[in-house]
Amino acid sequence: MNLTHLQSFMAVAKLGSFSAAAEQLDTSKGQLSRHVKSLEQMMGCLLMHRTTRRLSLTEAGQALYEKACEIDSLAYEAERIIKDLTQDNCGTLKLTAPNELGNKLLYPMLEKFLAAYPEVKLELCFERSLQDIEFGSFDLGLRTTLLHSENLIARFLGRIRYVLVAAPMYLQAQSILHPNELQSHQLLSSGESEWLFTLQPDHLCKVAVNPIVKSSNYATTRLLVLNGLGIARLPFYLIEEEVRKRDLIAILPQWQISPYELYMVYAKQRLYPKKLRDLQEAIFQWFQSHPNYLI
Repeated sequence: MNLTHLQSFMAVAKLGSFSAAAEQLDTSKGQLSRHVKSLEQMMGCLLMHRTTRRLSLTEAGQALYEKACEIDSLAYEAERIIKDLTQDNCGTLKLTAPNELGNKLLYPMLEKFLAAYPEVKLELCFERSLQDIEFGSFDLGLRTTLLHSENLIARFLGRIRYVLVAAPMYLQAQSILHPNELQSHQLLSSGESEWLFTLQPDHLCKVAVNPIVKSSNYATTRLLVLNGLGIARLPFYLIEEEVRKRDLIAILPQWQISPYELYMVYAKQRLYPKKLRDLQEAIFQWFQSHPNYLI
């Protein structure tokens, strides 16, 4: 069905006159008449009764007019929704990040963005799957695992700084001078089977981790190490305050312990709303201004 012909039919039916409809649509009565006749030929029935004095809809014409009004209303609603989604100052952005990183860092990252875009709503989900970003469930994700996909763009943010720590009650004035000494201590793991230490580019030391407690998340490991159960490798952003207050003591600070690379990941598309571009830049600049969390 030709939508232009349908719009012409709707205007004539609504205004009850070819002349009035032609004036509203800025076209000729002849053009509108041809459009209506074309619809009637396609439908195989008469849609309008025409006389020199009045115009009325047939039963088929009335049914078509009612459905055409529904189509017009849906088209208007679809246009409004798309405008809301693509406008720079409103709509919803969906973000995802690993649990601890999201809980600890996302709010300070987003604070200025939310002030600049008070009408934008954010939906946050803290989990680890890249698939949801690839298939459009989220606008943006922070990830420490890179999925090679032609449908995704990954912007490198840096390498997350990790620190080896223990509580003073555990160390009790013990000194640890070399990574190899760790194997005689109680170790706490968040899933790692080994720790790689670097003193210089050509001076590496690999330590097998046989933990007394192995946890699936950093938050649990943090609580265990704070309670003096052993030594743990944790991201610095998660324990910065505890290290500053000396509730936790950094061990082997001269050694660099293997980091994870951090990426900002989003689906590849031809056009990005300005609000999404600004959010990407806000997150990137936040990490650049907090180099103590990265190496």
